Formats: sequence, C-alpha cells, structure tokens
Amino acid sequence: MHTLQRLLKTARKAPYYRDVISAGSAERGALSAIPITTQAEYKRLSATDPMLLQAEVEPGGLVLQTGGTTGDPKYAIYSGNEMRRMVRAGVAMLRTVGVRPGDQVLNCLAAGELYGGLITLEHELLAANARSLPVGSHVSPEFFVRVARQFKPRAMFIQPTAFMSTLRKAHELAPELKIPLVLYGGTGLVREDASWLRKAFGVERFSSIMASVDALMYGVQCEHCTGTVHHVMDDFNHVEIVDDDGGPSGPGEVGRIVLTSLYRTSFPLVRYDIGDLGRWVEGPCACGQEARRFEFVGRGGDFMKLAPSVHVWFHELCEPLYAEGASVIQAVLEAEGHITHMVLNVEAERLEPSRALEVMTARFPAIQHDMQAGQLRVTIAPKKPGEIPRSHRTGKLPNVIDYRTLKAAV
Repeated sequence: MHTLQRLLKTARKAPYYRDVISAGSAERGALSAIPITTQAEYKRLSATDPMLLQAEVEPGGLVLQTGGTTGDPKYAIYSGNEMRRMVRAGVAMLRTVGVRPGDQVLNCLAAGELYGGLITLEHELLAANARSLPVGSHVSPEFFVRVARQFKPRAMFIQPTAFMSTLRKAHELAPELKIPLVLYGGTGLVREDASWLRKAFGVERFSSIMASVDALMYGVQCEHCTGTVHHVMDDFNHVEIVDDDGGPSGPGEVGRIVLTSLYRTSFPLVRYDIGDLGRWVEGPCACGQEARRFEFVGRGGDFMKLAPSVHVWFHELCEPLYAEGASVIQAVLEAEGHITHMVLNVEAERLEPSRALEVMTARFPAIQHDMQAGQLRVTIAPKKPGEIPRSHRTGKLPNVIDYRTLKAAV
C-alpha cells in the first residue's frame, strides 16, 4: 500500500482527522483534497484535548513542548516506535551534514522543560556511532573550553542566537581551539557570525538542519547547499510549498511550508502549516542526491507592515545591518499616535547606529521617505552580544515583537 494511503487511512482513526480527511481522499492518497491544518487550530487541539489527535495507542515515547517562545505552549506527543523511526532518519541526516563514525561532537543544544533539542540529538549521535559531549546550551565558557581541550571535538551542534556569546568568550579564553564542523538549527547563522567562526575556530564547513517540534526534521544541508537552501527529507516528512489558496506554489514563488509526517501514526500530522516560508530550488544538486531542494525564506509572522506604503520582510530588512557587523537583530514595533515606531535591537561587537540607519534606509528608500514625511520613526538600539532577552528554555528570541495590535485591543 502506498505510504500516503496507509498514513491517511490511519489518521482517519483520530477523531479530529475523521472529519477532516474523507474516506475517498484517504483511499487515493490525495493530499491536495485535504484542508490545511493551521497552527492556531493545532494549538487549540493539542493544548485543550490532544486525544482528539490520537489515531493509535502505542507504548512509550516522548512528550515535547513547543510554542513557548512566541506564545502559549502546545504539546507534541511521540510514541516509542515513532522516536525509533526518528533516530533512523537522524543517522542519515547526520551523515549528510558531515558527521562520521567515531567523531566527537559537542552537543550544545537546550534541554529541560519538555524541550527536545539536546535529547533527540543524543539518540541520533549514539545511533550514528559518534561520541557525544552533551554540554548543553547554558554551559559556562570555562566548562566549554575545558571539555573542548580535553576531547578535541571535530564538530559542534549549536543554536546560534543562544550560543554565539558563549563561543566568543570561549575564544578569548582559548584562542587555540579548532572545531572544523559547525552544525546548527533552531535559528539561522548570519554571515558575520559565520565569518568570525571561520577565523576564530577554523571552521571549514557549516551545515543547517530545519526542524519543527511538531514534525521534527524536514530539511538538511549537504556540503553543496549554501545559504538557506536545504534538501527535503522526503522519506521522513512530505513537504509542500503552497500559495494563499492552498495550491502548489510555482517555481521560484514564495509560499507556506506544509508538512505531512510520514512516520507519525500514533498522533498523525497531516498538511500542517508550520509557519515557515520557502520556495523550491530547481535543478539537480552537485552532491548527486535526488531529494528535492528548497530555500527557507523566513517565518510567516516576519512580514512587517510599518506604514501604508512600507511592507518589508524582516530577513530582508536585516541584510544591510548584517553587512555592518550585526549578529542578532530583533524588531520591536510600537504605536506612537497614528504612526509606527520601529526599534531595532542589534547585538554586535561594534556598531555605529547612525551608519547602520543610513545603510538600511539606502537599501529601502520607502522607509527613508516615510521617516522624512513623519509617517514612521526608526531607532537603532545597539546591544552587547547576548543582551537581548532570550527564552530561558530554548535560547531563542522572537524576530518581531508587535505591540501595536496588543495596545489596540486594550
């Protein structure tokens, strides 16, 4: 039986999907005929009555929490069999990103409070016959240096916004440390930080892994993938990129990333909009893999309407600031009477606010026009590395905080 047919028939055993997936769609394996499940709907179900999502009862497993960085938490429940499938897929993923049997790998991801980063990676590293050094994300620079000096790891897995400040301090303590392979996920790695890591730690290769707590891994970078281009993990998650009507996006068109987990039968996940945006990359990859490629564009909530004539993606706004040395950027939007005040919190070793504002407005003339017309105010707020508050659980921070809607609702 075709994988999608089998999955959809199983999913219809769950009370929620029984009403969402028709018997005919399940029999044909017709994903396109099934409505997309939004984050809001999935959050409501998982937080209030997750048993509506249960299709089969399987023993053991793992419960993870997601959503706590930018809103109320929700839960992802995995059975023991599903976690074992995840580990098998994770071994192939680690081979793709460059981890070899026998490698010593610093696991610098977060753990605790139902967060799965460090825990799931531990299982994958062990199954891949690598030796894990689970230092965690809240380790002191002194401890990091001691472990790295003792074991001389070939690779480290980091969440950049949570760990770059630790690495900068560690380099001051031990400038001789060299770690040739950096793996990262959770947030992106900006050019400024990548350039610094090459110089400070002698990094030869960077590889990114795209994942969602609700579906785990769905994208991975081979040695030929650059920027935010990833291979789809087609044997683990079925990936769609859809337009506003739920149909397939055309070549090169930005759309919403929708996942269907091919391995989840206890708590199925079918056509779930994870809140990420992407576009397909055509043509074969130099690595020879047949897996499709996509480019991660950003989070759906990162499209900012600053003024009637100024609509801009957060990641595009950041590009000129990264060129000026920015490492971490956060936009805070406030209402000031009838206009918007955008405060850009920028972590950098050195940053001249007036110069940063000049290069940003040169890149976006519409912002400069509305600022001069008194329709928009922009402030660059320099911060020290690590100064912008992160989630104590994950180490992440929201890219955009929009207080305008909150204040309008009061």
